[in-house]
Amino acid sequence: MKARMFLGLISLIPLVGCNWFSPPPMTAKTAVPVMTKAVPPDDNVPTVDLKRIKVDVEKRTVHLYPLPSNGRWSVRVPGKAQDGPIDGLDYQVPEGVDLGSVQVWLFVPGAPPSAAVSLKDVPPAAP
Repeated sequence: MKARMFLGLISLIPLVGCNWFSPPPMTAKTAVPVMTKAVPPDDNVPTVDLKRIKVDVEKRTVHLYPLPSNGRWSVRVPGKAQDGPIDGLDYQVPEGVDLGSVQVWLFVPGAPPSAAVSLKDVPPAAP
């Protein structure tokens, strides 16, 4: 009798298959979220102070402010072949270029460059 029960149980193995002890397949509901390493914000990134930038619309000139630690200003002009650093604190926007499409950013040695800001975001000068 015991031999018959044993043979009966063994005969059920093909019906159950080899995955008897395997976990169920992963689905969207059973998936374990992947842990990612949180990247802290970089406090060393300089920011552009829009209130300190002055734009002379009539003369098409941008007046930038002095930067610490040998910092440099860069300008991006649409249609110009190369963006890059400028000499001094004043930049003459070429004729035919929309002032609002010009972007400026700064970089200070030892820190990543700031985000570029558009001159259209510079508040108008007080009268």
